[in-house]
Amino acid sequence: MSTKNKAKYVSLFLALFFLIYTTLQKIMTVSRFDFLTNLDTLIPIMPEFIWIYHTLIPILLITSVIIVKKPGVFFTSFLACIVATLILGIFYVIFPSHYPRPIIIGNSISEQILQLTYLIDGPNCTFPSGHVTYAFILYYTIKDTDLSTNFKFIQFLYLIWAILLSISTLMIKQHYIIDVFSGVLVATICYYVSKIFINKKLSIIGNNNT
Repeated sequence: MSTKNKAKYVSLFLALFFLIYTTLQKIMTVSRFDFLTNLDTLIPIMPEFIWIYHTLIPILLITSVIIVKKPGVFFTSFLACIVATLILGIFYVIFPSHYPRPIIIGNSISEQILQLTYLIDGPNCTFPSGHVTYAFILYYTIKDTDLSTNFKFIQFLYLIWAILLSISTLMIKQHYIIDVFSGVLVATICYYVSKIFINKKLSIIGNNNT
């Protein structure tokens, strides 16, 4: 599968995601669910984690377009992301939530980027976390690649990255703890159900060609 074709599919997914997410951010302005816990309030705000938070898109592009070689793995990841986007959209409508944004006083580069992020990415639609969902889909994806098979430490690095990105959503006060765990659950279900579906389709195609 060519890099150009993979880039087209990834562009399609990103366009769908931004369309759904930005639309719901504007529509779902009323918060009916408060997921704030005492543990959430104990987590300090650390603007430096914004750098990890914004690694999602670059890692997604590198993984999907460059690292993934097998069509089956690529389409499993692509389908999982599409399905996850639709599921997240449904959750944002059924469970509208809002994270109360803290006031950023400092003027460091990290704090400026965090303030800009708050302006671009609204406080609505938190449950489940999209960042966490897609990060763990990418972790499951890398586990099925030849690169991970030949270099076992790669999947460990992706797991560490996915965990750190999940933590970053808490440290910059973008998501609740429940958003993180529900994001991991959505990612797991979407990826492995998509894997079963894609493998079944490839098996049927293979049998028809024999």
